[in-house]
Amino acid sequence: MSTSSLSRLLIVVVLFFGMCGAAVAGQIDPDDAKDSQESDDAGTPEASPGLVAEGEYVSPQFGAEITWTDAWDLGDLDNPLVEFAIGGNFDAAITSDPADGDVLWLMDTASESAVLGIFIAPTEGTLNPATMIQIMGQPDFLEENLFVSRESDTLLLDETETTAAILVRDADTPEHIVYLEVVFPEGEDYYLWVGFDLWEPDAYEGVFEDVTDGIEISGVDMFSIASPDELLELIDDPDAGNDASPEADATEEAEDTPEADATEESDPAEETPEADATEESSTDFPGLIAEGEYESPQHGAGITWTDAWVIDETRDEPIGSDEQDGFDWVFLTNAQTERTVVYATVEELASSDPDDILTQITADGYNEDIFGIDPDSELLLSDTSADSAAILIVDDSGSDPLVILMEVHALNDDGLVAFVEFRAYASDIDEDVLTALEQELDVDGRPGLTVFTVDEILTELDGI
Repeated sequence: MSTSSLSRLLIVVVLFFGMCGAAVAGQIDPDDAKDSQESDDAGTPEASPGLVAEGEYVSPQFGAEITWTDAWDLGDLDNPLVEFAIGGNFDAAITSDPADGDVLWLMDTASESAVLGIFIAPTEGTLNPATMIQIMGQPDFLEENLFVSRESDTLLLDETETTAAILVRDADTPEHIVYLEVVFPEGEDYYLWVGFDLWEPDAYEGVFEDVTDGIEISGVDMFSIASPDELLELIDDPDAGNDASPEADATEEAEDTPEADATEESDPAEETPEADATEESSTDFPGLIAEGEYESPQHGAGITWTDAWVIDETRDEPIGSDEQDGFDWVFLTNAQTERTVVYATVEELASSDPDDILTQITADGYNEDIFGIDPDSELLLSDTSADSAAILIVDDSGSDPLVILMEVHALNDDGLVAFVEFRAYASDIDEDVLTALEQELDVDGRPGLTVFTVDEILTELDGI
């Protein structure tokens, strides 16, 4: 496995624990939800794994204990707000599955306008609050995990040693607020997603109080990153937390791309690639020598690009160097479409032989663990050249298939390589974009596309 496994985890497109549903938020009326709130026969110990008694739950797989007062009740799947939150991913308010972990859905009984979801899953080796906050900061996280518009406002994005948190206002339905904490309890082999959707502004404060006073989760200190009063202040005044959360600024400004996009405030008609490049060159990025010219700080490999590509500054660290793990990286996005991403790293592997590299990047688990995509994604092409290995993969689990094209170039015989990963939705890939990848990007003297031709790629993608 590449030493950049951690960084590749940060560009996950789809996580498998959605906090909200795929329904259109504007179609939900909280008053309708109140009318449908009623007892559910599924909320019994026999039908609900882990439910010990009313208001008392023990995670079947992990032993985490959760209790709640009568301020909360098991979510009724006939309630449209609960249905939205579950999004068709679960068939009961309490479920336990080795693949999905243990899941519990609750709804507040006072306003009947807030749904709380708790997911408990096994800890993955590279996942922690620091990596989780980077995942949360990607524009796709809003759509693919919170199921709100990419243009939604991220009001808070912050982390501690044990917790990562995000607070979002839905752009389509501004009264819809989503708050999520991902908690990694010390000494445990699991982590928890604790998140809730709030739909009525007049009930926000009461719901926060009901969480504080009415729910206890073992190993979780809710509101450890921001108190209810601080969250309410952020909701009322979105600028209140900007100084403390620079990551949130980048997320707020991101638009619709597979990984990241142009800022909301920018006017594409007024901005030019030259203007972007001028701003880039004035930024202190490690290894950036000049406009479109980069040299790996640790390994000396050069990467150059024309104005067809610009640095993807929607990211917290579009250019970086990790001396501990020994890799350097650059994120670029296509200047014309602003909807495709190139992620290049320079690092050392045990072997730089193309056949060994191809074996590594086509191994079982690579799709899920490194690319962060559906493990059953289809490998369309795989091949090697004298000094490179390449694969073309499509993940068609979403409405618009995600395409990943990766070439890995051997830079010497001692294990030094350059990974060049291109990501885009299938609908955004055409001859112009691939030609720009082939002709307008150079990786240590090699074109950005070497193993496969533009025509070969387009032929494989035809009809997807």
